[in-house]
Amino acid sequence: MKSILIGLLAATPLFVSTPGHAQGLQQEAPDSAAVQAEGWFNTGIQMLREGKFRNAVAYFEKALPIKRNTSDIFYNLVQATRKTEQWDRLVLYAQGFLFRERDTRDATAIRRLMEQTFDLLAGWRRHPSIVRFDLAPSGTEVMVNGVPLVAGQGEIRLMPGKYVVSAERTDFVTWSETIEVKAGDAERTLSATLVERIYRSKVSVKTTPAEGVQVYVDDQLVGVTPIDDVELDTGRRYLFRFEKDGYETWVRYVSPRKDEVHQLAPKLERALTARETRDDPAQRGMRYP
Repeated sequence: MKSILIGLLAATPLFVSTPGHAQGLQQEAPDSAAVQAEGWFNTGIQMLREGKFRNAVAYFEKALPIKRNTSDIFYNLVQATRKTEQWDRLVLYAQGFLFRERDTRDATAIRRLMEQTFDLLAGWRRHPSIVRFDLAPSGTEVMVNGVPLVAGQGEIRLMPGKYVVSAERTDFVTWSETIEVKAGDAERTLSATLVERIYRSKVSVKTTPAEGVQVYVDDQLVGVTPIDDVELDTGRRYLFRFEKDGYETWVRYVSPRKDEVHQLAPKLERALTARETRDDPAQRGMRYP
C-alpha cells in the first residue's frame, strides 16, 4: 500500500510495498535469489521511510534483476531518484514503470512527473534522444541497463550517456549491445534478430520390418535397423528416408524439439514385382515392356 504523500516534483505517494500491486508475471515459487531480492526490496522501503534515499536506490537496484517483472520496483525507484535528484535514472525508471503499468492513476502521475523532469532538464539544455527498437521474434522484451522498456518494437527517450541494451528470451541466445547517446543525437533505430539456441534432441526409430532397414537423414546413411536413437540439433527440419530391398521407400520430415524424443514408426510396404503388377486388376490397361 502506498503511504507518505509528498507533492509532484513534490507530491506523489512515496513508496509501494503491496505485492498485489505488481503488474506482469510473478515467479511461481520463491527461490533463494527471490527471497534475497525481496529482502533488499523491503530494506529499500525502510530506507525510504527513514529518508535515506540514496541507500534506498542502492537496495532497490540490487533487487531489480529479480523484481523487474513488477511495477512496484520502478515506482519506488522513481521516487527515490527524484529525492536524490538523479534525473537521468528517474527518466529510465519512469519508462520502466510505464512499460509495466500504463492505464492507472499511478501511471498518469508518473508520466506527468517524467514530463516535468524533461522540462527541468531542458532548462539546463539537456534533452533526451529518441531510440527505437525493432527486435525479432515479435514480443521480445528489450532492456536498457536491466530495465524492461519495450516488447519487440517501440521507442523510448534516453538522456545522454552510455547504456547496455539487451534482450533475453527462452530458448534464444541473449542479445546485447552497448550504445552511447550524445547530446543532439538524431533519432536512431536498433534492429536485431535473436538467434535460436541449439539443443540436442533425439529421434527414436522403430521400423516394420524391424531389421535390415537403411535409415538416411538428409541423404546421409545413419544406420541399419535396429538402431539406437538418432541425436540431432534442434532449430531445423530433417528429412528421414527408410529403404529396404523389396520394400517401398518411406520418407518423413522431422523437426526435433528441446526435451523431446520424437517417435518414428515407419511401416514399409512390400514392393510389387513386375509380374504382380501386371496381374493386379487395378493396373489393367497399363503396358509394360
